[in-house]
Amino acid sequence: MVTSMGWSGRGYGRGRGGMWGYQAPMPQIPPPPSGSIRIVAPVDFSNGLNSPISMRTGRAPYIAVVDVSGGKIVNVNIVQNAAAMAPRGAGVQLGQWILNIGASIVIAVSLGPNIDMVLRQVGVRVELVPPGTILGDALAKLGFVK
Repeated sequence: MVTSMGWSGRGYGRGRGGMWGYQAPMPQIPPPPSGSIRIVAPVDFSNGLNSPISMRTGRAPYIAVVDVSGGKIVNVNIVQNAAAMAPRGAGVQLGQWILNIGASIVIAVSLGPNIDMVLRQVGVRVELVPPGTILGDALAKLGFVK
C-alpha cells in the first residue's frame, strides 16, 4: 500500500467502509403517552411552540415533537436533526425516524419526494402550511389544540 501520496484504505474516496459516509444517529424520544397523538414538524429554531416551521423538511436544523391529548399539549421536545448533515438520503432517514418515534402527523411547508413516499406508504398524515408559520399557530389553525 502506498502511503506517501496520501492513499490508504479501500474507501475509493467514499467515506467509511467504501460507502457514501454514514448516518448520524437520530435522538431517542420516549413513546407518546397513551391516548395522545404525536405530531412532528421541521423547525428553524429551538424556541418551543414559537419556532417557525422550516421551508426544508429533511434538512431542517431542528425537529419539533409535540404530543397532544384532548386538545391540550402534553409534551414538546425540540431536537437537533442529525439527518440534516447527511451526505445523501436525509429525507428517508428523517422519515424512518418519524415512524420509529410513533408520530402520526407531520406538519410541514413542503416535503421532498423521498420523505413524502416514506410517510405516505405507512399512512402518516401530512398537513402543509404556508411559509413562515409559527408551530403553535399551526397546531391551533389545524385544530390540534384549543
